[in-house]
Amino acid sequence: MLKKLILISLILFISSCKSDNSMYKWGSYDKSLLNYNKSPMEKEKFALKLQKIIQKSEPSNQVPPGIYAEYGYILLELRKYDEAISYFNKEKTLWPESTKLMDLMIERAKIQNKNTKK
Repeated sequence: MLKKLILISLILFISSCKSDNSMYKWGSYDKSLLNYNKSPMEKEKFALKLQKIIQKSEPSNQVPPGIYAEYGYILLELRKYDEAISYFNKEKTLWPESTKLMDLMIERAKIQNKNTKK
């Protein structure tokens, strides 16, 4: 009886370690960020990785905090101002505590967009 109880406890413990009940779907974010920091010239590649994380996490409402903002910032650097503003607004909606920063980023994107049209 004791052996059975120990075996069941061990099985439950191991199965609980393997479950992926994380609140957010980070995907390969950490590895992608590390690669981007090593090679900052590869913005497009990093942007694609962020886009994939967003696509995989949006259907289940598990978009990690800051991902929309970071993707928006990369889009801003790539001079895709309207898209950047869209993602800054998504970040602001999902994470209201980021409102002040996102409003500043939106304003920055609008100013840069205006300056490129001159």
